[in-house]
Amino acid sequence: MAAHDVRNPLAGLELQLGLLERTASKGQPSPATLLEHVATCHRFVARASSLLGSLLDAAQIGAGKLKLQLERVDLAQVAQEVAARSRGELEAARCDLTLDLGLPVESQWDRSRLDQVVTNLLSNALKYGRGKPVEIAVRQKEGSGVLTVRDHGIGISPGDQKRIFHQFERVATDGIGAGLGLWIVRQIASALGGQIDVQSEVGKGSTFALRLPLRGPAAGETASPPP
Repeated sequence: MAAHDVRNPLAGLELQLGLLERTASKGQPSPATLLEHVATCHRFVARASSLLGSLLDAAQIGAGKLKLQLERVDLAQVAQEVAARSRGELEAARCDLTLDLGLPVESQWDRSRLDQVVTNLLSNALKYGRGKPVEIAVRQKEGSGVLTVRDHGIGISPGDQKRIFHQFERVATDGIGAGLGLWIVRQIASALGGQIDVQSEVGKGSTFALRLPLRGPAAGETASPPP
């Protein structure tokens, strides 16, 4: 299944390169046509890279080798950086993003892994809530840093809300992705001593909440699959 998922974007990339080659053989393509083909190729490369990254993370987690690089991190700043980097995705999905970040929420966390979690949650919100607003909020509550990502999309049935965090599970029928994104999010949250939860209603959207203790994980801690 993983090999099939990786081959899909590579096949799309090959198709785009073939189209570009045929266009070039008939004469110099216009700048607009060239840029369109290049942008499409970039999207296929990014998709293949994301899939391969997820597979590598899954292998490391399964072997207990997902080490954390701990440093002083502001969760609100990470959310802001991900939002700024995702402007293209937001425009493509026709989603307005609201950031409610409040005061800094800092602890000893892994910046790159937190970035990975927020990016995954925002990408899912845009994927299943296209054309509707998305909200990201960061707060400090009862000794924890809490990040929520809310969409107003298709929602998740009660029976699927636990299953989406399992390895290789895909609730949607679009066939996109390896079914590892939310499973990896859960593993990272667990490695950081926290948890990820979802509240959702079919047709009314979903809210994912990441809760991380402000004390942070122990230095040198590695990820292990939660029960």
